[in-house]
Amino acid sequence: MEQKWKNIRVSSGFGSNTREPFVQIDMDYPKEHPLQIHPDEARDLAMNLLQAADAADSDEFIFLFFSKIMGGSDNAGAKSLIEFRKFRDERRG
Repeated sequence: MEQKWKNIRVSSGFGSNTREPFVQIDMDYPKEHPLQIHPDEARDLAMNLLQAADAADSDEFIFLFFSKIMGGSDNAGAKSLIEFRKFRDERRG
């Protein structure tokens, strides 16, 4: 029986508790088997990881910058980060 590999999802974020950017990888495949993907899919995954790493760095910068200029308020940084992400997603399409 052929095993179907499913999804690999890459996302980025900024930890409000750790105050560190992160890249998260979620994989939906049988854990007892190593992940094997076609070289084209590996290149796509690599690009997604690079983009997520860049987005995580941007998230950190936006959060810390707006938190600082708005009087040290994490709430201001979080609100600015939410708006920045919306704008970034709209531009990406």
